[in-house]
Amino acid sequence: MRNKIALIISGILVLSKNLEAQPYVDIISVKASVSPSSGNDETRNMSVQNKHYIAGAVYPFKLKDSSKIILGLYNEGWIIKSKGSSGLSNDLRALIIPVGFVKPLHGKWSIATTLISRWNGETNNMFNKSFQVGGTLVAACKKDSNLTFRFGAYYNSEFFGPFIIPLLGIDWKITQKDNLFGLLPQQLTYEHKLSGKFYWGAVYRMVNNSFRTRSYGTGNSPSFVRINEMQLLLSADLYLSKRIVFNVEAGHSVFRKIRLGVDVAKKDYYQDDDVNDGFLFKAGLLYRVRLR
Repeated sequence: MRNKIALIISGILVLSKNLEAQPYVDIISVKASVSPSSGNDETRNMSVQNKHYIAGAVYPFKLKDSSKIILGLYNEGWIIKSKGSSGLSNDLRALIIPVGFVKPLHGKWSIATTLISRWNGETNNMFNKSFQVGGTLVAACKKDSNLTFRFGAYYNSEFFGPFIIPLLGIDWKITQKDNLFGLLPQQLTYEHKLSGKFYWGAVYRMVNNSFRTRSYGTGNSPSFVRINEMQLLLSADLYLSKRIVFNVEAGHSVFRKIRLGVDVAKKDYYQDDDVNDGFLFKAGLLYRVRLR
């Protein structure tokens, strides 16, 4: 058992150093968040409460030519309660299976591609016409031992249509105690080491998901829920041991939107609301390997 754990850790260390060189990797993670209602929208009466969780793990394999394959498995859920939308599903679930491949190139370059298979649907019917496939292609250039740039693209076959965005990333060891890392527009994290047991920082995160739902007044056309928001958060990490971390985040959402649509309508939603933004509170327990 110890040999297997050592293999996992060493594989992730090699993977991260070659591609991202970010300050840590979360091997196992369990996180939950809640966004209480922020009051009614006067025009649409859309008072909304969101609860979200995600749990998962990763497992890397090193190949003979120094390339790496990394496998992951994640389970994600949303519970959404709204006073102003009777057609909004309140229990959504996703099963996510990413498969990554990392190839070191000549000099300071590395390239990574990830195939992401996922099933996004309602909890009691999550595998009915809910399959999505997507992926990323990212190149990394290590300028020096403290700074790495990344760029690429992300694609996913969302139920509202193909979703494609360019990616631009950075991993910057600013000082011995300060790190800035992430891949925009998905996430950017600033981290400051206060002591060996405690880190604090700030996080920007983007959420963009669509889930298959039952048809509500749309005939036989498949319908879906689309969830969008950006999150601005303060974070704190308490190291309960060398690798067990308790994480908390608190902040506010920006540009929150929940939309109902049908496949035949493409991007014309039959309900499209600017849902109130609200405060966010998150907590998680992580098995983390620090790289620096």
